Amino acid sequence: MLADRSRGPGSLLALLVVVVAVTVASAGRSWAQGGERVAAGEAALAAGEPARAEALFRQVAAAAPGDLEAWGGLARALAAQGRGAEAERILAEVAGGAVESGRWDLAARFLRDHLHLADASAQLHALLGRAEMLGQQWVAARRHLQRAVELGASDARSRLYLASASWELGELQAAERQLRQLAATGAPLADRQLGSLLLWQGRGAEAVPWLERAQQAQPGPDVAFELARALDLAGRRQEAAALYHQVLAAHPGHTRARYNLAQLLVREGERQQAAGHLERYRRDYAAQQRQAREGGLQRARLDHGWGLLEQGEAAAAAAHFATLPETVESLAGLAAARSALGDHGGAATALERAVALAPERQDLRLRLAEERSAAGGGG
Repeated sequence: MLADRSRGPGSLLALLVVVVAVTVASAGRSWAQGGERVAAGEAALAAGEPARAEALFRQVAAAAPGDLEAWGGLARALAAQGRGAEAERILAEVAGGAVESGRWDLAARFLRDHLHLADASAQLHALLGRAEMLGQQWVAARRHLQRAVELGASDARSRLYLASASWELGELQAAERQLRQLAATGAPLADRQLGSLLLWQGRGAEAVPWLERAQQAQPGPDVAFELARALDLAGRRQEAAALYHQVLAAHPGHTRARYNLAQLLVREGERQQAAGHLERYRRDYAAQQRQAREGGLQRARLDHGWGLLEQGEAAAAAAHFATLPETVESLAGLAAARSALGDHGGAATALERAVALAPERQDLRLRLAEERSAAGGGG
């Protein structure tokens, strides 16, 4: 499949975005189709015959593109022949395909196993850090993202992920410094993350202008909710109340916005209005608690959806997740299925609702930024 070295760097990635989604399901079939050749390739490498190993691994990869053992073996065979740039390209495209299909866990394992082949690659360290960040492996993510920056990675995404990892690890000064530097360059999402960080520290007045810029650039209930909180903290309560009303008009089940609005109305002496919102909040909260008690069944249904996705049944997975009660996890599953189908706009819409339910989940925010970017929104 890679014999034609004149192909552009995105040619393999376009295929892998599709095929990596079915890697887990195809693992058994891959062994039946090419397991003997993979074993023969490994034997050829051990015998000091990397050219023969390359040919064997290429045959398997061409027949079963989801077989990551074959791609890893091919990268090792190329590196053994002094063709490190080709090996690096394969590692980046295979791992990139896994990330784009929502399988960042697969991407992280693949890169951890093969990073030694190109340990000085800023691209691979950045990609591994990105995969680990999406998988909420904060310490490992910070280590690889920092290494990528040290090796010369200057792209905004790597630096944004590094700032997010610093935040998750409680390194707030470092995170703020990194985000301010990014925001000064106009990097997408930097305004939002900086505003969120300041708000999280109770610095509402400082957070307002950054969240206002984020809301202007990419309007959405999740940003509006945080901006309302910042305005409230800054003493601009009428503006905050208006924004809370806007969020609830679009998302009536946004319990945090309803509760915050009720508390604001109490402070403003509007107790009758506040009582109505608190009553609705209690009903919604009780419903969420009932849903939590039914979590065993819900978990099984979620697992079924992920199983469909791993078997390559992305359309069936999307239809299944759409039938589940709207929770953070069901929306995340729906987003992954939509993304695997190439519907990045639909994935972004699902993630927007997930972020509205769990605005503290940075992994969801980062996935949302990825899907918006893939959909052409630049966010």
